[in-house]
Amino acid sequence: GPYTLSIGSTGITSSAASGTNTIDSGANLSLGITAVPIVVTTAGHTLVINSLISGTGSGLSVSGAGTLSLTNTGNNFTAGVAVSGGLRLIIPSAGALGSGGLTGLSASTLEVTGGSSAISSALALGGNSAIQLDTTGATFTLGGAVSGNGTLTIAGAGTVALTGPLSGSATFNVASGATFNFNNGAAVLSNAISGAGTFQMNSNLTLSAAVSS
Repeated sequence: GPYTLSIGSTGITSSAASGTNTIDSGANLSLGITAVPIVVTTAGHTLVINSLISGTGSGLSVSGAGTLSLTNTGNNFTAGVAVSGGLRLIIPSAGALGSGGLTGLSASTLEVTGGSSAISSALALGGNSAIQLDTTGATFTLGGAVSGNGTLTIAGAGTVALTGPLSGSATFNVASGATFNFNNGAAVLSNAISGAGTFQMNSNLTLSAAVSS
């Protein structure tokens, strides 16, 4: 049967000039601290984790210039995932983020390859970041409080729906082919919206910042 690897403060570092390293589904990863670091150091290099990741009160802090793919939608760690440092994080759906969801996206990209899913976690934005949806018609819902600054680009073929409270000065760039649905019940949106994609909003929303294409 599967074996268990306990991961603590040293975390996991995957380093190569190119190519892919894989942790297969025969290994269950048990997280031992609040924010276990995973670093994929090199652009052009990918770390794929197919195994189940668990840990009560534990989460992941993932970073680096490469790509990390979390494929197991049954992951059940509870403190969520914070992404930074230019990393591209690929998931099939929100289930791969554990029950804690996505807690941070700073100067990095989240790519969602599967169908519609949602997070309810508070999400802090920073730097120039992106959420890319690969499946036409899929919706990725940000149901928790969204805060922070920088620019969030919404790309791909699907919809990012923001239904939770929004604070901070973050701006939103909606790339061609993508849709941004802002439907959190707010009366006023003071964050700038740009891009050639589709912007949908509450019927009673007042825009107090620039909207441009």
